[in-house]
Amino acid sequence: MNLERVVWRHSLRFWFLVLNLIGNALLLHGSLLYVQFGTRAGELLLGATLTIWCVLVLAIPDK
Repeated sequence: MNLERVVWRHSLRFWFLVLNLIGNALLLHGSLLYVQFGTRAGELLLGATLTIWCVLVLAIPDK
């Protein structure tokens, strides 16, 4: 995958970093609510999955 390809004036690397930021926010919000109230496990899992997926894609070296 070419992470330097431009989409809407920014590279794919930039968009994956934004997606990673959103995943981190979901993960933190879901984990706080899960610890306090025992709810929002789906949000926690979605954030964790999104974060791990973005990190794995961004770890691919450039050719």
